[in-house]
Amino acid sequence: MRHVTTFTLDDCPPHADLMALWEAIAADDTVPGNFMDTFPSTLTEFLDPIQDGSMHLWLIRVDGVPVGAHWYHDRGLWGNADSVWTAGYRLPSARGKLGHAPQVEANLIATEQLGVKHFFAACRVNNVRSQRFVEKCGYHPAGIYPKWGWFDGDLDDVVLYTLMPEDQELLMYQARQRAVYQQGHALLLA
Repeated sequence: MRHVTTFTLDDCPPHADLMALWEAIAADDTVPGNFMDTFPSTLTEFLDPIQDGSMHLWLIRVDGVPVGAHWYHDRGLWGNADSVWTAGYRLPSARGKLGHAPQVEANLIATEQLGVKHFFAACRVNNVRSQRFVEKCGYHPAGIYPKWGWFDGDLDDVVLYTLMPEDQELLMYQARQRAVYQQGHALLLA
């Protein structure tokens, strides 16, 4: 019989837990290359979007201990207040143990409490593990977007996903907007 790990989602975690999560992300050698080069480099940069309302984060806990997070970013930044892009991180010790249930629950909470109707994701084309994960969460692949964002200093392709297949046109509109922004933003950072 398989043991099922139970979890809770915390959308108001204490600063100490967020700092511990950030330290794990910053020290994890799998983050570069899987997250874009424009991924925040400090905890403050990571949490600033929560303050301006463009990001919502849920800390994942098992037995009260933080093991990862799911967050929705770019909320309302591309012309639709009810759309978000999803991302997440799991501590190495928690990978493969919780399945997709925390992400699915976060989607339901976001729909009910935040009024989100359109959920999108993008995975670097060579990040097959993340692609499998978002597909298990119910996201539908919508195609490959060439040279969408900067990863490891190179402009690279991503696979785009939408939770609702009928949102593909909105997904492509926002993906174009994000690509233009990301390409220009990364050039400013160089």
